[in-house]
Amino acid sequence: NSAGWTQMLADFLQRELLCADEPNASTIGAALLAAHAAGDKTPLETVGSGAASHRVQPRREREAACRRLYTQYLKAYQTGL
Repeated sequence: NSAGWTQMLADFLQRELLCADEPNASTIGAALLAAHAAGDKTPLETVGSGAASHRVQPRREREAACRRLYTQYLKAYQTGL
């Protein structure tokens, strides 16, 4: 994953992100979510190593700008732009 994209996601979500070194983490995660949606009730938190290679903290000073941009996005989406 790209450090820049990961930071931007943390900023928009205003949540700490736990990142894995697993090169196929997205694919594995999608498969686990699909299995869960299909009825596999294994708690997702118990699957995998659970070890994060690093954490990305949201930048609180970006919160207002991210909210403003998201509001603009929603308006554009709703008007079909």
